[in-house]
Amino acid sequence: MSQRPGLRVKAYLQLMRLPNVFTAIADIVAGYVIVRGFAVSIAELGALILATSGIYSAGCVLNDFCDREVDARERPSRPLPSGMVSGREALILTFFLFAVGIFGAYLAGPDSFSLALAIVLLVIAYDTRSKQHDIIGPVNMAACRAGNLLLGMSPALTVSLPLLFPVVSFCYIFLVTMFSRLETEGNAGGRAWLIAGGIGGIFLLFAVLAVRGDIAADAFIYLALLACLVLPPLRRALRENTPNAVQQSVRSLILAIPFLDAAYTAGMQGAVAGLPVVFCLLPALLIVRFFYVT
Repeated sequence: MSQRPGLRVKAYLQLMRLPNVFTAIADIVAGYVIVRGFAVSIAELGALILATSGIYSAGCVLNDFCDREVDARERPSRPLPSGMVSGREALILTFFLFAVGIFGAYLAGPDSFSLALAIVLLVIAYDTRSKQHDIIGPVNMAACRAGNLLLGMSPALTVSLPLLFPVVSFCYIFLVTMFSRLETEGNAGGRAWLIAGGIGGIFLLFAVLAVRGDIAADAFIYLALLACLVLPPLRRALRENTPNAVQQSVRSLILAIPFLDAAYTAGMQGAVAGLPVVFCLLPALLIVRFFYVT
């Protein structure tokens, strides 16, 4: 009985996908450094981190609430189907986290606030409706993630080259979401090759931008790290064609997002600028063994 409070706290953190929250924070740090450089306002950046942490966590809790009947069949040990957290508690937590996120965006400024509201609507649409569709769902999820990067850029957002980066993130998350739909059946097949091709396309795009002088070649330091993290499990998923192999590959693809974000910042501000973005990954790596990420 003495362990129950601790188990309940862990159940709430599982619903919030705690390791993934740090990848959302990486989006914010990357977007912020891209537009602000090293002229950082701790209050402004902190408000944006609060915004993304609340909105992302709320979306994850709402997702599990909407999936509770499916999880009862396929993942009965998760917090809601196991009874560790009730549906009512999950909804209360969802509303609270959304409120925290919106409040953080309000503190960051009017542009951030407006963008955060749009992201909240996209998150709710995905969790309650669009994820049931094979194409609309991944498009919706990709829009949420691209919007998160834009949220980090919102304090000084202008029409310029950095707007290309949310498009890259959109494509990456679209492919990852499509791939993640194979988690319960395996058979990575063509979608794994599509992911590999997408990563190759990102390298090609950055190479073109570097040759044109639009970005620094420092970006390739972090792109290489991304490839080292995601390609081995992706190769395993192709070789084994099992649900577990696909799940491990999806986890790596999600945890690699900070490296993609760091490539953006390094390309615009130099290699050192990518370090605080990558540091966002360290807490996730330390706790990922205790929490599921998909």
